[in-house]
Order: sequence, then C-alpha cells, then structure tokens
Amino acid sequence: ATVDEPRVVDPHPRHHERAFALLPLLDVAPAAPYARPSLAGVELTTLVGPNADTHVYEPKPADAKLIAESSVLFVNGLRFEGWMTRLVEAADYKGPVIVASEGVKPRQMEEDGEQVTDPHAWQDLNNGVLYAGNIAAGLCKADPEGCETYRKNADAYQAELKGLDRHTAK
Repeated sequence: ATVDEPRVVDPHPRHHERAFALLPLLDVAPAAPYARPSLAGVELTTLVGPNADTHVYEPKPADAKLIAESSVLFVNGLRFEGWMTRLVEAADYKGPVIVASEGVKPRQMEEDGEQVTDPHAWQDLNNGVLYAGNIAAGLCKADPEGCETYRKNADAYQAELKGLDRHTAK
C-alpha cells in the first residue's frame, strides 16, 4: 500500500507518544477548518509549512525521525505527495496509517494532457465532512480516552460543513 501526505499531531499532552497528522490541509485555508474540531487537545507540528508546495517537498532526515516516533500517521491520500511512501519506509514506521480522503469520490483533472485524479478533494465541502470523520476516527485510534471528544467535535463540525454546503448550493 502506498501512503500520501503531511502533518504532525500529539493527542493529549499527557501522552508521551506522538501521533502525526500528515495533512497539507491543516494549515491551508479554507481547508484548515476540516481538521480543527477533531484536534481539540492535540498539539500540531507541520512538516510542510504554510506557503510551501507539498507536491515538491523534499523531506529531511528529521522528518523521518518524527514519523518513526509517531503513534499514528494521517495522510491525505489520492497520491498527493509522491515522496511520502519513501519517507515512511525510511522511517521504518509500523503504526496505523489513516487516509483522510477515504470514501471521497475524487474528481478527474487534466495534467500535461492526461486525465489524473485531483488530490485536492478537501476543496469540496461534502468531502470535508468525510475528512473530519476520518480524522476523528484516526485520533480515536491514537487516543481512545479522548474519542468521545473527537467524535463530538467532528459531529458538530460536520453539521456546520453540511450547512455551508446547503448555503452555497443556493
């Protein structure tokens, strides 16, 4: 299986383990809100920062170390970065990999004269609902004690996203 994406999360400061949410959307408006409700009580560190291009990011040895120490890895999926699989292998990461885009119906786009999957699925509010749920589920795996909070926050945010989608459809 291949992995695709970047961002870093520590569920509940009381834990010594780190859980990495490798999601480009966490710092990119307007996609950032998709993750925020599920991240209450989570410390976040970014591999690919604001104004950086995740598509061409070149991982550093420190990135592999961070991933190796993580308890869960969140990825966007849809082959957003070609470098993530190599980084995960280099880190010898053995923990769970949660794909935030799981369940989305990806759009196709033309790139260099070919039809390819558009990896920017979070730009659709309905997909944002799926992302929020997938992120909450991943956090529940990393921190079962905090699961009720993650689910409650995700449910509230998913309702907000659905409302925004209805509003924009008018």
